Amino acid sequence: MKALVALGEHRRARDQVAKCAELYHRELGLPLPEEVRLALADSGPADPRIPANLATVRSYLDAGSASLSAGAVDRGLDQLRLAVVLAQRAGQPKPDRHLIAESLVTLAGALIHQAGGRGAEVADFLHRALSAEAPDGVSRTAAAALRELGYTAYYEDAVAAFTESGRLAKAVRNRRQQAFSEALLGRVHLLRGELGPAAASLDHAQDWVADEHWTAFEPFVAGVRRGPRGNLPCRRPAGGRRSFD
Repeated sequence: MKALVALGEHRRARDQVAKCAELYHRELGLPLPEEVRLALADSGPADPRIPANLATVRSYLDAGSASLSAGAVDRGLDQLRLAVVLAQRAGQPKPDRHLIAESLVTLAGALIHQAGGRGAEVADFLHRALSAEAPDGVSRTAAAALRELGYTAYYEDAVAAFTESGRLAKAVRNRRQQAFSEALLGRVHLLRGELGPAAASLDHAQDWVADEHWTAFEPFVAGVRRGPRGNLPCRRPAGGRRSFD
């Protein structure tokens, strides 16, 4: 139902809530949970007076990010959901597919990292974003979508997603994205007890983080590199760094 609300399909969202209420009553003898009612509260259509164009969508994406940074998670998510709705309306009858994809990835990332979202709703947003991107799929947005898809406990799928995210990041020469994906790939290897591959991925990530002077991300990579399962293999000898190319 929340996914339908975010996509602007409000009638279908209300129908889904009705089915949910019937199921709770029939199977459990209980009323509809309050959290479901609250989630439906913002299911009304976006104010038609709000222009659906690139500038407006960008403004809501920026506002949502600012709200999340300030700790106003609910407000930030509402603003990002509205950005998705407006992005889908913008440019009709020929929608801006990249704008839709970017809005969906931004919302999914906020749900994952700010609200602990990991379920079908988030995965649906990310798959829709990948479908909306260009046919060849080579873009920063596609790389970010795959990075977020890999941020789960489905390890085999995660390895594939992070690897593809890194490939796309390299193709568009987005070194920070490449470092981010490689660090998360190393984390998956570490969780699986694959210490050699974990060390290699994290070493690559540390090299690229250093090259980018990305001091905000360096502690994360260094912390994972030390690892909760004991010491990882030593770093490569001096001069053994892999270049971006």
